[in-house]
Amino acid sequence: MAAVATVYLALLEKGAHMVSTASVYGPTRGLMEKHFARFGVESTYVDSSDLDNVRRAMRPDTRVLYVETPSNPSMLVTDLRGVVRIAREHGCLLVVDNTFASPYLQKPLDLGADVVLHSVTKFITGTRMSSGASWSPGNRRPMPPARGE
Repeated sequence: MAAVATVYLALLEKGAHMVSTASVYGPTRGLMEKHFARFGVESTYVDSSDLDNVRRAMRPDTRVLYVETPSNPSMLVTDLRGVVRIAREHGCLLVVDNTFASPYLQKPLDLGADVVLHSVTKFITGTRMSSGASWSPGNRRPMPPARGE
């Protein structure tokens, strides 16, 4: 969850909107709905396995398109190339939670994602004896400046 919170803190601010996979990991959604919403960040959750749902949810103030694929717990799969196109069309950043697929099976940065998250407690170590996460920014587009710059 530290990587998710870091992404939210780095990329979202008051008045921003995020579109996310509806079946995203529960605490990821809870962090947005219970905490970031208090600070004026809005979110819309859709079945991202249907790209038309994603397109309809996008708004002019959408800053982040956040997908988890396959999603937890429903295992729905989102077309990564499709959401890359949608994010580019709307000028927002694509964040992919790649925990279930792992970097061995799926490489979202190679497909155009801007940021990829992995929970290393799941399939990277395979033992749950470690704790951690990684946040990998892509190099295709510059990240927005930090607040206060």
